[in-house]
Amino acid sequence: MRVLAVLALLLLSVGPVLATDDDMALRLDAARKVITIQETDDALAATADALWPEILASLKTSGVNPDDAAIAMLKQEWFAAYKKVAASLIDGRAQAYAAAFTLDDLKAMLQFFSSPVGVKMLAKEPEVIKAFEPAERQAFRDQLRAITKRLLHDYLAAQPPVGPAA
Repeated sequence: MRVLAVLALLLLSVGPVLATDDDMALRLDAARKVITIQETDDALAATADALWPEILASLKTSGVNPDDAAIAMLKQEWFAAYKKVAASLIDGRAQAYAAAFTLDDLKAMLQFFSSPVGVKMLAKEPEVIKAFEPAERQAFRDQLRAITKRLLHDYLAAQPPVGPAA
């Protein structure tokens, strides 16, 4: 009788853990689907296109000045590498989504992305990214420069004077 009681307690204590593991597996699966729906080739291409001018500018700043054919080849290879990196991050992102959202939340996201407005949003996302990102990145950089300049000024102003003591 004692053995049965111990087994019953053991099963009761392990039961929630097993349910949690099953729930997490379901959440991870749903999260992967949510991410995969959002990470279409068009969406990835729009993000890559938005990043490309900065990459090209950094090449030119480094003294590399490729011709148009080389730029086209570099961009194609860079995009292929970008897609591989994005794909490699899906599991990590899925874990973050699964930790942040319930299974019901993730199912609702999947339903939304399957709805007419969700489909429209996904279809328009590359267009929105292309229109928004360059200005947003520049504004962000400008703000960071101003903050950095102010912090550096304040830091230097707080330092004791350098040189021989008077």
